[in-house]
Amino acid sequence: MKKAILLLSLSAFNFLAMGQTIPNAGFENWNTTNYSSPKGYNTSNLEIITSGGSPNATRVSDAKSGSYALKLSNSTYNNTDYFGGLFLGNPGQGGLTGGAPYTEKPDSFGFYYKSQLNADTGFIYLFFKKDGDVIGVAGMDLMGNRSTYTRLCSEITFFDNQMPDTVSMVIFSGDMDAINSSGSYVQLDSLFLIGATQKLPNPSFELWQNYQNEVVADWVSSNSFLPQGSAPSVVKSTDKKSGEFAIKINTAAGDGGFPTGFITNGNMDDFPFGGTRIYGNPKTLSFYYKSNPLVKDTSIVLITTTRHDIAGDTMQEIYNKVTKLKKMANWTYMEINFTYNNSSKRVDSIFMAFASSNLDGNPDAAEIGSSLLIDDISIAFFPNAVAKLNLYGVRAWPVPASSSLILSVDGFDGNQANLQIIGMGGNVVKERMVGVKDGQAKVDIADLPNGNYLSIISSQSRNWRIPFVVLH
Repeated sequence: MKKAILLLSLSAFNFLAMGQTIPNAGFENWNTTNYSSPKGYNTSNLEIITSGGSPNATRVSDAKSGSYALKLSNSTYNNTDYFGGLFLGNPGQGGLTGGAPYTEKPDSFGFYYKSQLNADTGFIYLFFKKDGDVIGVAGMDLMGNRSTYTRLCSEITFFDNQMPDTVSMVIFSGDMDAINSSGSYVQLDSLFLIGATQKLPNPSFELWQNYQNEVVADWVSSNSFLPQGSAPSVVKSTDKKSGEFAIKINTAAGDGGFPTGFITNGNMDDFPFGGTRIYGNPKTLSFYYKSNPLVKDTSIVLITTTRHDIAGDTMQEIYNKVTKLKKMANWTYMEINFTYNNSSKRVDSIFMAFASSNLDGNPDAAEIGSSLLIDDISIAFFPNAVAKLNLYGVRAWPVPASSSLILSVDGFDGNQANLQIIGMGGNVVKERMVGVKDGQAKVDIADLPNGNYLSIISSQSRNWRIPFVVLH
């Protein structure tokens, strides 16, 4: 019976390593989110929603006056920190542009707020501009925990005698240079100006605009870089290679007017890292595409494979290549081959990005209106180590194990190794450094539920993949 369990475990993990796929590789799964933002303002909602999170600039009925107030919250989604933000103007790579028309010079600016900021610090800045240049400013920090509405007011400093033509504002619920305190928030109402008759737009946040956003599951898109209220440039398409849908990427004007249009399975904070965890070295990445770049533009795909060194907590890039895609009106098969020496370099993540324009090599040539359709992404792997168990003499005992496990790693050179334990669903259930002595590593598995697992012990040049069974 024990032998039968072990054989089933080996067979299952061979399937896991060789048959792994990219999540939502056919773009069949999409998530729809309904949200609202105060009229006259842009918010941080689009950025976090496009990444798959929940809105963090929300309407609440706990108001100082009227029916509603604005709540800006800090949150963490997929290991990325998001701060609640409100903008009178358009945030982008060039800073805060635009704003609302304004032609008076008030003395002071104020508002009422509640907060639970703990160790965090929010801030609010009001800018008065003339012909795009800042000629007046008022700024205040938001700190502490306040359970009742508190009035805060600051004098406005003007730098010359000119009358402004524009007012803009930015509010954040946290310090952008500090670690996000998830769950912190600031709640605002009743913005006011002293010494002027002209008011700020929608100063008590009574008017709200409803939006609906459709996001492709398991991917991040450039939609989060578009101005608030813009039509999405990455959309679901019924022009597909198979199934019901493909994804269409259109190059559009992002914040600040810069062209953008892409999807990625990674994250934007550590670009080009993140991506999909894999348990073998990829041999080929294939997909189908249609490409319609304009004039001098070119659609591209970026592929990067990496390895995480847990001992040094560093990310090592193993493979990186940008491939240009030819203009194709019909669905075309594309295959990218990995050319590194798979026997000496082990990877654990694959990052990919598809762009409708050449945003990498020549962003100046990127043209608004270029488009790219992608469908049916597939990944194939070099033969994995499970097929070489007898060759390397690796084994685990006892079989089954209940409290502790001995892993034999013949030929391991060193006394510390990175250990990952993979569940049958393909998820990492445990990761840590373990000591290795005389080619053996002892692992505590008392907290693992009954089932089949795969342990991966890694050195700089080789992985030992050892299946084992837990039965309490």
